[in-house]
Amino acid sequence: MGSVVNRSGKQGVADEDGADSGQPKGFDFGFPVYSLGVPTLEVSNLLGQAKVVACAYGWGPSPEIHSSIPQITLVGRNATPLEEAFRVFNNWSAYPGDDALELSFVFLKDGGYLVCLSPETKALQLRTLGYTRASSPIILMTAWIKEFDTRHPLLGQLRRWHAGRRLAPFHLGAATLGDSEDPSPENLRPLPPELNILKFQATFADEDSLTASDPLFSLVELYRNRDNASRKTVAESLPDRPKPTPSEVRKHRFKMLRTHLPVTSLRVAQTGRCTVLRDSLGPPPIRRWQVVQAIGNLQISQRLTDGGFHYEQIPSDDLAHRVAEVLDTWCEVADGRVEAFSFADKVLAEQIRLDAIACLTRLGIQDIPEKLPPLVETLGAHELLGQD
Repeated sequence: MGSVVNRSGKQGVADEDGADSGQPKGFDFGFPVYSLGVPTLEVSNLLGQAKVVACAYGWGPSPEIHSSIPQITLVGRNATPLEEAFRVFNNWSAYPGDDALELSFVFLKDGGYLVCLSPETKALQLRTLGYTRASSPIILMTAWIKEFDTRHPLLGQLRRWHAGRRLAPFHLGAATLGDSEDPSPENLRPLPPELNILKFQATFADEDSLTASDPLFSLVELYRNRDNASRKTVAESLPDRPKPTPSEVRKHRFKMLRTHLPVTSLRVAQTGRCTVLRDSLGPPPIRRWQVVQAIGNLQISQRLTDGGFHYEQIPSDDLAHRVAEVLDTWCEVADGRVEAFSFADKVLAEQIRLDAIACLTRLGIQDIPEKLPPLVETLGAHELLGQD
């Protein structure tokens, strides 16, 4: 099906990964937590083992829509891996949504064409990452690509069939050729009909018209240079994560607090908790969002550490991912309960201090102060405070 790799920005105050369990630390909601969805390479391997030698086109009856529709058939030498590949395709389609399999045709300048099969991006994200509200998904794509030297006239008809209809249903199936070299219909041995996939969309493109921003452009380039392509691990394939700007940090923080802590935000505004804390701490004034974020962090820390504060039992390199896991199922209810506002001022101020250190550390800022007043000034100097 695929796998998940969690790639999150480390937030904390320790110097060494994994060596700071037991140390107090903060978390700033202004930095995205990235989750990586990685598709399985099983299909590409199976289709390679199937030794696909042709792609057949025709028309045939569809029991699902009670009409004759186009049929696209991958023709391979080996039935077992071909059948296994189509079972995987059908498993993908069993998830909510439609067309979990992406089918693309690229008409080449020399008269041939490429057939590209890959997971549909949104469906892949759902299968590998599920419904995630607290992390930003990065989806790695794989594709099986096969080149054919000539184009059958029916392929052009299929392209026109798609261009002229909003819904253009067709069947994608498979058959084996056996020992024959002639992929004529009488020589094909179709796979079980239940493995056929009813699809409503395919992508057609001309190599000449592709631009660098088109996903198919990258696939064609990769195929053209397949003999020289370097093989990288998943980690090596990831792009470098750019350092966010202060404006991006403020916007993402606002979005996360509004999404996950709406009741806390309203209660802080209505109860005057921020004003009381400001008066006790003195200048420079803390912002209301700092109080909301600190209350959220203290509650999440209690859930993750059996009632403990400041994430003391969570290593810094695991903190962002653990927080995101909690937030994915976090739900605030306006039920009148105000236990979150019973945190002592000293505990709340310490969490605000730790959160500020986490933010400045995440941005690589040097000479970070330890005390809260100069920390607030430093946040302001780097345009990280914003408004309440």
